[in-house]
Amino acid sequence: LPKAITYTGTSTTPTFTWTGLPANTKSIAIAMETIPGPPRPGDPVTSGNHFLYVGYNIKPTAKDSASATLGTNFQNRLGYTPPCSQGPGAKIYTVTLYALSSPVPITSTMDGNSLQAFASQHLIGKVSKAFTFANS
Repeated sequence: LPKAITYTGTSTTPTFTWTGLPANTKSIAIAMETIPGPPRPGDPVTSGNHFLYVGYNIKPTAKDSASATLGTNFQNRLGYTPPCSQGPGAKIYTVTLYALSSPVPITSTMDGNSLQAFASQHLIGKVSKAFTFANS
């Protein structure tokens, strides 16, 4: 994982790029998630994966995620939360691109779980890539 997009780097929001979308793609969505490490003192205990980035309603003619409508991350904040690997060893961060048959209706801000639920109903194709990062 590039250090610039991590907590120990400059925490820059990543720009995701792609080529070769499936035919009939009407909208693109992207989610970056990880299995959470142990909670720090004072942090709430949560279940499920942590979504660090949720972006959706990207036009299929776009070549990157710069125009994405941002969803809420696991901290319930709009936008990106950079990886901050806690504990020993490398952690795995997975980025998934969804090719959808429909844009996401803008009725409220989507979080990662809502985006995945929507994508499961409108999925044309998806691809995932795993990255590792460890604080050093």
